[in-house]
Amino acid sequence: MSATEAPKLSVAVIGGGWAGCAAAVTLADAGHAVTLYEAARTLGGRARAVDAHGRRLDNGQHIMLGAYDVTLGLLRRVGVAPRDALLRLPLQMRFPPNQGLLDFVAPRLPAPLHMLAALLRAKGLRREDKMALARFSTSARWMGWQLYDDCSVAELLERFGQTERLTRLLWRPLCLAALNTAPEHASSQVFLAVLRDSLGAKRAASDMLLPRLLLDVLFPDAARKHIEGRGGRVLTGTRVERRLRQVRRRGDRHRALAGSRPAAAAARQRGAGGAAGRLRLRADLHGLPAIRPRAAPAAGVLRAAG
Repeated sequence: MSATEAPKLSVAVIGGGWAGCAAAVTLADAGHAVTLYEAARTLGGRARAVDAHGRRLDNGQHIMLGAYDVTLGLLRRVGVAPRDALLRLPLQMRFPPNQGLLDFVAPRLPAPLHMLAALLRAKGLRREDKMALARFSTSARWMGWQLYDDCSVAELLERFGQTERLTRLLWRPLCLAALNTAPEHASSQVFLAVLRDSLGAKRAASDMLLPRLLLDVLFPDAARKHIEGRGGRVLTGTRVERRLRQVRRRGDRHRALAGSRPAAAAARQRGAGGAAGRLRLRADLHGLPAIRPRAAPAAGVLRAAG
């Protein structure tokens, strides 16, 4: 083994949501022996399919954005073709017609003209709403899409004078769709990073990517096959009660431990830090490189003990 080559480890990943699956896939590809533990009977965490009334359904509408380039690469790595698995649409916020609600559709124009045209043509917004949105966008760009001190998204919107109607019809649905967290609890730093990488980037980055497949088929099931195909193990219905530097369960011994944080403490929430949709493995695993597959839609922050 060369001096620069990282030793191969036996790694336990606790939590089989998209974050845990992404970490396990990346570790397996690096040649490490991975065991993925999930307390539920199925993988996927907050973005999975469930059985309801005799039918298999997603547990809610989840979307991705065109800016999630690393997530798209992760899908390709486990054998899922994004072109076939995802429906790509221009960014839009559309409510039922003839109810005086929002109808916001970005045309396929170069950035930032697509957002300007969408704002000018938007229905359901008054003049003061559009002016408030324009001021917010201009200020966010001037600030470099970041804050020195984090706060909730709700507080950020209040600071920048966003109208009640604009918040109700645009910002709240967008925050829930992108971060799966209410504005009162979501991190402004993370929300601004989402806006920077999507609305503030090239036009294709703001496209909406809607799953054509059930959520567990889209990634978790494919991740399981990928991990097992590289000699790893995926154990569902298995609760790990304690996080230790060495996990012992029925004789299992792991030199490293990676645990995906619970949803309430995920990176998308205030105070947890990190960029939007970013999965990080902060580790000192005897030379194991840090893993940063950015833009994983339901990703939390992973920690590992060396």
